[in-house]
Amino acid sequence: DEDVSDDSGITLAIEESHHYIPKILLTGQYSIDRAKEIYDTHIKGYPAIVGLLTKFEGPMKMIEAVQDAFAAHVQYNKPLVKAGEPLSVDDDLEYIERGFESELLSNVQAMDYVMVVEPRQQGKTSLVGFLRRQPDFKDRIFVYLEIASPDCANEIRWYERIATGIIESCRKSIKFDNPLAIPRSSYEWREFLFHLATEAYNHKIYIVIILDEIGSITFPELYNFFYIIRELFITKQTNPIFSHISFILLCSTDPSSIFDTDKIGLFKNAKRVRLSDFSEEQ
Repeated sequence: DEDVSDDSGITLAIEESHHYIPKILLTGQYSIDRAKEIYDTHIKGYPAIVGLLTKFEGPMKMIEAVQDAFAAHVQYNKPLVKAGEPLSVDDDLEYIERGFESELLSNVQAMDYVMVVEPRQQGKTSLVGFLRRQPDFKDRIFVYLEIASPDCANEIRWYERIATGIIESCRKSIKFDNPLAIPRSSYEWREFLFHLATEAYNHKIYIVIILDEIGSITFPELYNFFYIIRELFITKQTNPIFSHISFILLCSTDPSSIFDTDKIGLFKNAKRVRLSDFSEEQ
């Protein structure tokens, strides 16, 4: 107790292999300041410690802290795994990393355009919750859109559904200086993305738009839709405003089997991330 240099409890608290276990740090008066330094530290999205007590506060305070920790961080009578559907950001279950995540995080940090082509039930959609949980991405908005859902019967309806989904996802984090006009054509889609990028730039926010089920739907306007996105990719090389928007394309089948990707080019520009399978240990 009198060893000023003893910070074994702190070392344990920040150990990555224990990151998902709620921990209450009991410390002496000599190390209290050091302990406070890690109070707001997060390891893989989880707090390093959920409570901090000195050794002089007594057993009742300790019991109270344990009860609070259980109430806030320990869930009872809930399944330990989730199968057949994606993990959301609200799920309390642990996302098991498979090795490719560091590459994806690096791509998102750089605001690269990314494409993931994997069969269904491989964890593509669960990546959305994984990305939203990352404490290093507090300046990023992740907009998830399943493009198999929007009504593609006509061009106007398509762009209304896509743009409305983007605006609704961004509204909690951005108070738009100027209302964004809902696009009704590919030309207006270009204008919409320009104004969206400008708002993100002005608010120092980065917007990552995740389009799911690419390849499961096709109609003529898709070519113009993706062509405008490719224009954004090219323009961002010289205009910093457009570096505040990027896209992640999630595909269950190779898009080239659905439509002529050479005509669009975007699918060649996007960085390909492969989802590795679970190891026996995982």
